[in-house]
Amino acid sequence: YYGETSDAQRKVSLAKFKGSEVRVLVGNALSGGTGLTLNNASAMLYYANEFKLLPRLQSEDRFHRIGQNADHCLIADVE
Repeated sequence: YYGETSDAQRKVSLAKFKGSEVRVLVGNALSGGTGLTLNNASAMLYYANEFKLLPRLQSEDRFHRIGQNADHCLIADVE
């Protein structure tokens, strides 16, 4: 899920992730940082950061929100 992903492919990818057909959604925080609800996820791993606070916080809010079913949410940076 990144800038060059077509709108049609984004919809397909999100539907598969939300429907549990796939277990992992890989994306760019700037592309997927707003307008998504990913509350079926329980972990978010960051591999590369932009070092901009607002996109980071927005992307974290995609799964840490109302409707989250997990007992806890993991947010971690991987180096």
